[in-house]
Amino acid sequence: MQLKWKVTAMDCYPEFSGATDYVFNVHWDCLSYYNGVSGGPYYGRVYSVTSIPAYSGTFTPYLDLQENQVFDWVYSVFQSGDKERFENSSIQQIVNQINPPVVTPPAPWPADIFPVIAPSITIQPQSGISLWSGQNIYVSLMAAGQPLNYQWRKDSENLSGVNGDGLQILNIQLDQAGLYDVVVSNSLGSVTSSGCQISVSPPAVPVIIDQPAGGEAVTGSSFIFNVMATGYPTPSYQWMFNSSEISGAVWRGYNLSDLQENQAGDYTVKVSNAAGEVLSNVAHLNVII
Repeated sequence: MQLKWKVTAMDCYPEFSGATDYVFNVHWDCLSYYNGVSGGPYYGRVYSVTSIPAYSGTFTPYLDLQENQVFDWVYSVFQSGDKERFENSSIQQIVNQINPPVVTPPAPWPADIFPVIAPSITIQPQSGISLWSGQNIYVSLMAAGQPLNYQWRKDSENLSGVNGDGLQILNIQLDQAGLYDVVVSNSLGSVTSSGCQISVSPPAVPVIIDQPAGGEAVTGSSFIFNVMATGYPTPSYQWMFNSSEISGAVWRGYNLSDLQENQAGDYTVKVSNAAGEVLSNVAHLNVII
C-alpha cells in the first residue's frame, strides 16, 4: 500500500508589495494506491482544505516553497490523530473495493450465524471543510457493528440515497453548504456521528493587489513587468501593448529582452476568471537609445 499526500493548490496572499507571501489555505489530498491483488490497481482518496495561521518571521517566497515544507505546516495545525485518520480513511476505501461489505440477509436473520452487534463510530468525519463553489468533496467515517445501515443528513434532514460510509459531493454549490452528519443504525440501536460543517464561498472576481510598474531601460537590455492578483477560480493573464494583446504573454510576469525603440509604450495586463475580469493600471516603458 502506497500513501501520498499532495498539495493541489494554495491560496497565497502577499505580506506586502514585492515581498514574501503568507499562506492561508492549503488544498491537499491524501491518495492511497494498491496493486497487490488481481483486479487492481485500487485507489482511495481524501481531500480537503486546511487553514494555516499567518506565519511570523522569515518566510520562504511562494515560488520557492517545497511540498514537504507545506505539509509540515498542514500537519502542525491538525488535531491529534487527524493525519492518521485521513490516511486510514483513504486506505479503507481500497479495502472496501477489494472486499466489498457483505450484504446481510433481511431480518429476521439467523443470529447464530450473523450475530447482531450494536453500532459504534470508531473514526468521526472531519469537523469542518471550506470550499469554493465548483469544487469536489468526499467525507467519510468508520463504524463498527453488524449489520450497519447508514443515513447521511444535511442540517438534520435525510439525504435521499446517501446510505454508505462516505459522502461525495461533486461540483458543490452555495446551497449545499451546511452541517452534515450520518446516523449509523441496526436493530440494537443507532448512533449519530459528529457534524462536519461544510462552508461554500462563491467564485471571487480577480483583484489586482500589486500593479505592474513601468520604468525605462536602454536598447538591448531587458525589462520585466509583474502583477499579483487574487481570485477564484485561479485567474489567467493576458498582457497587452498599447491596448493590443501580446501573443503568448499569458503569465503573471512578462519579460522583454533585447529591447528596441519600438517597444517603448504602454503595457497593461488583463486578469480574468469565470467570475469576471479586471484591467491593470498602465505601466509605461521608456526605451533609451
